[in-house]
Amino acid sequence: MALTKTYVKTENHFNGALEIPNAYWKVEFVNSTKTNSNCVVSINKIEENKNIAIETKHYKFATSMQGYNPIKQAYEYLKTLPEFADALDC
Repeated sequence: MALTKTYVKTENHFNGALEIPNAYWKVEFVNSTKTNSNCVVSINKIEENKNIAIETKHYKFATSMQGYNPIKQAYEYLKTLPEFADALDC
């Protein structure tokens, strides 16, 4: 499971932005307690059938002890965020 969406990054010291359409966003790791979970998401560019790592991001969300596995919970949480509004499952 993963998500695809455009990756856009801007830096204060550069003009313009880095934009990668159809970047591959994958939950790599989830660390959970009874109340909170932290996940690490890798952002990759697929080029010539190779994954090229671009960046990793960290997200925190409430753990559901009644729910499904933590990685699936992470994807479900990400899809609630405005930055993932246009993301597609892949």
